[in-house]
Amino acid sequence: MSGALAFAISAVVLVLVSAWSLSALVSLELSAAMAVWVAVAAGCLLLVGAGGRFERLGGLLLLGSAFVPVATRQRHMRSAFALFGIPWLALFVGHSLHQIGRITKYTIDDWHTYQSAAYRIFLNGFWLEGGSATFYFQALYRWVAGALHLIFGDSSVGEVYWDAACLLSTALVCFAIVKRVAGFRWAVIAATITLATFTVGTIWYVIGRGLSEITAAGWMSIAAFSLFRARLGRVSAALTAGVFAALMFYSRLNHLLFTGFLLALLLPMRASARWSDAWPAVQRIHARSVAVYGATVATGVALFAARTWWYTGHFSVLYGTSFGVQENGLRLTTIGSPVVWAQIRDSLGALVWMREPPSPDPRAVFVVSGVLLSLLAVIQTPFLNRLSLAIAMVTIGAIAGAFVAHSHEYPGRMAVHLVPFAVAMTVCWASRLFEALTGRDSAVLRHEATS
Repeated sequence: MSGALAFAISAVVLVLVSAWSLSALVSLELSAAMAVWVAVAAGCLLLVGAGGRFERLGGLLLLGSAFVPVATRQRHMRSAFALFGIPWLALFVGHSLHQIGRITKYTIDDWHTYQSAAYRIFLNGFWLEGGSATFYFQALYRWVAGALHLIFGDSSVGEVYWDAACLLSTALVCFAIVKRVAGFRWAVIAATITLATFTVGTIWYVIGRGLSEITAAGWMSIAAFSLFRARLGRVSAALTAGVFAALMFYSRLNHLLFTGFLLALLLPMRASARWSDAWPAVQRIHARSVAVYGATVATGVALFAARTWWYTGHFSVLYGTSFGVQENGLRLTTIGSPVVWAQIRDSLGALVWMREPPSPDPRAVFVVSGVLLSLLAVIQTPFLNRLSLAIAMVTIGAIAGAFVAHSHEYPGRMAVHLVPFAVAMTVCWASRLFEALTGRDSAVLRHEATS
C-alpha cells in the first residue's frame, strides 16, 4: 500500500510540474525556431548533466543560442531566459539527479560549518544568534541552507538548484547591460560566455558546494535589476536595491565596498568614460535614488554591527570575523610598503585569474580582459575611453575588496560576482571593434539596443 501511495504522489507531482512548465513555455510566446532550440538544447544538456563526463562543456553549448533567429519584437529578457536559461537549468537538473531522495554526507570544512549552524537556527530556535556569537564564517548563508533543508529535505540537491539559479541571474544582469549598449545578439553572447566561464573555469566545483559566494551574487543580481529601475527616480526600486545589496554584504562580508560601486548602475549605460560624457551622465542620476539606496545599505550595516554588539559588546562589522587573518594590511601608514603591495598583487591575481596561487589561466581570459579594459577606460586611454562608464566603474568595484582582504582557499569563488561585469565589458569592447572593422552603422546597434 505504501509503495502505491508513493508512486501516486510522485505521479501527481510529475503531472503538476509538467503542466506548469508547459504553461510557462506557452506564456513566453516563442517562435518555432526558438522553441525547437530550447527543447533540443535543454534535452541535450539534461543528458550531458546526467552523464557526468562532459557536463563542464555544457556552458559552451549555450553559445549556440546566439545564432537562433529572434524577431525584433521578441528581443527581450523573457526570450533570453528561454534561449539559454532553460537549458542551463536543465544541465543542473541532470547533474543532480543522483542526489534526489538521498542524504548527503557533508565533509568537515566550511560546508559542514554552515550546515551545523543551519541546524542550530531552524531546529534549536537560535534565529538571531545564527549558530555563533560572531561570524568568523560568512553570516547569511546558514539561514539560506536551513531554508533549503526545509524545502528539499536534504539541502544538497536544493543547493545545486539554488546556485544554478543565482548564477543564471548574474548572466541575465550581463544580458541586460550589454543589450543596452550593443544590442540583443551581443547580449546573448555575453550572457552565455558568462555561464560558460562558470562551468569551464575553476568556479565549477563551487556550484552546489554550500558556500556563500554564489548566494551573494544572486542578491547582487536583484539589487542590480532594482537599480536599473531606480534610474527613473523610483524610491521603491532604490529601497529594494538597498535591501538586497545589504543581503549581499551579509552573505559575503568582502562585498561591503562593492555595495557603493553598484551605484554606478544608476548611470546611463551608453554614457562613455570620457570626461566630456561622464560629468553630464553623473548629473542625470536621481539624488533621491542614491539617498534611499545609501540609507538602506547603511541601516543594514548598522544592524549587523548592532547584532555583534548584542552578543559581544563590540559595535563592529569586523569583530570576530576572518578579516584579521585575511587582510592585506593596506592603511595610510602602510601605503608605501612593498610587502603590502605584494600581498595585494597576489590577491588581485587570484581574483582575476580565478586561481590560487595566482597564475595565468586561459579560462579566465574574458574576466582579465574586462578588468583591464575597465581600468584603461577610466584612465582615459584613447578609443577605450568610449566604453561604458557604468560598466567600467562596477567592474572596478567588483575587484575593490581584493585591495583590502584576500581569501586564500577555494580558488575562483571570490570572482563569482566579477565575472558578469567583466564579460560585459569585454563583449561591449568586441562589439565596438567589430563595428569599427566592418563599418557597420552605429544607428543599427542603437536600434537593436532599444528594441
